[in-house]
Amino acid sequence: MWRYARFHSSVILAWLALGILVGILLVLWWPVRLPMVWLLPVLVVAIAIFRSRRWYAVVLAIVCGVMIGIIRSGDFAADVHQLSVLVNSRQTIVATISQDPTNDDLPSVWKTQLGRVEIGGRRYTGEIYATILSEDALQRGDKVQISGTLREGFGSFALTLRLATLDNRWPSQDVFFFFFYSFAASVKRVVPEPEAALGLGFLVGQKSALDQDFEDQLRLVGLTHIVVASGYNLTVLVRFARRLLAKRSRYLAMSSSLGMVALFVAISGMSPSMNRAAVVTFLSLVAWYYGRTFHPVKLILFVAAGSALSYPTYLWSDLGWMLSFAAFFGVLVVSPLVMDTINSRKKKPVDPGEQPALRLLVETTSAQLMTLPLIAVAFGTVSVVSLLANLLVAPVVPFAMALTALAGVVGGLGVLSWLAVPASVVLAYVVSIVQGLASLPWASVQAQLPFAVAVACYIAICVWIGTLWAKRRRALESASIVI
Repeated sequence: MWRYARFHSSVILAWLALGILVGILLVLWWPVRLPMVWLLPVLVVAIAIFRSRRWYAVVLAIVCGVMIGIIRSGDFAADVHQLSVLVNSRQTIVATISQDPTNDDLPSVWKTQLGRVEIGGRRYTGEIYATILSEDALQRGDKVQISGTLREGFGSFALTLRLATLDNRWPSQDVFFFFFYSFAASVKRVVPEPEAALGLGFLVGQKSALDQDFEDQLRLVGLTHIVVASGYNLTVLVRFARRLLAKRSRYLAMSSSLGMVALFVAISGMSPSMNRAAVVTFLSLVAWYYGRTFHPVKLILFVAAGSALSYPTYLWSDLGWMLSFAAFFGVLVVSPLVMDTINSRKKKPVDPGEQPALRLLVETTSAQLMTLPLIAVAFGTVSVVSLLANLLVAPVVPFAMALTALAGVVGGLGVLSWLAVPASVVLAYVVSIVQGLASLPWASVQAQLPFAVAVACYIAICVWIGTLWAKRRRALESASIVI
């Protein structure tokens, strides 16, 4: 009976992760700060519950997780508050540009995201959204000294700083950033715009080079997720490396894939979606190497709890983080259940890997289903052509990435420039699809959902998923983003 059953340790850890997420959320509505000394008895209890792994261990795991979440997020919230009390004061700030700056509106006004914030020689927790006046180009990784009046933040930003004056700038000495910008310049030598910017978005997630109008069109047709650095781009690279090398050497396939993950993350930057994608890919690769699989629900809980512990603001207010995990849940949980339901009606068992077109359709639809309520609440509009756009564009993304890489090599060498023509052709196809669909008057519709209605939608989706899981639970055991 269940009272005497011993749960697997991964199950206990999954409940612990769920408790951590609950604890972090609790601090959002019930601000409390517990001393770090409380963490010691909590960890002692957490270690002890793994010795029994009975039903009461699940209860204790949830309680321990909640306490860990409260202790961590309470301290974090208090630290961020130290930065937010500086609202409406004029300050001189030293910080590092953490994401690619853009200057869409005015050539001399750069929109930036600042981390590692120092004010008056004191390091603060939290990030600042700033627009900086600068005639010189600013780049990710640069350290800047700016002056201006701090205002209230939004989303995951503790503060904002509008039209700040650039007092000093120290260019980044990071070799990855140097390689990144050199490669981008090489691509632009041999591929015209906006195709060059789009190719760099596919390959290394450089969104800053995109024209504002074209970026708006991408958002309108629901394709922003494959242009910014995200799990999709990383999955394309890893699946390519694994399939190319797995037959020769399993170890070579894993080590090459992990190398690609590390290089891609170093070049594209540690955004919330990139953090999630990198950790998920790493765990999935290690599990694949040892002939095992991660249950997708456990994997989602582990990664969500880990990233939220590192930066609780992700769970509190980062829409990108929420959309990333919603889409991830759709691909790894909803999609396998739907695929198994479809294939169960066939007399002969079919491997989902042998149905790439159907798999793409189901994965895309599942991801959009999970993100639709959030998008409707946040933006008030829903793309009608998103599914069609993804089906037309997603199959050519791997070719676009490979050909853009080739164009970058050709542009850097300065020879055989005709080898960059295929990249221009494929990217021009994507541009035409985006512009064509975005020009349709019915490409998007107004659909502002109240928060309560969105919650009701997710409850209904969860009930439906639970019904499928009760019949098709084995379909989740083989779900993996690297296969």
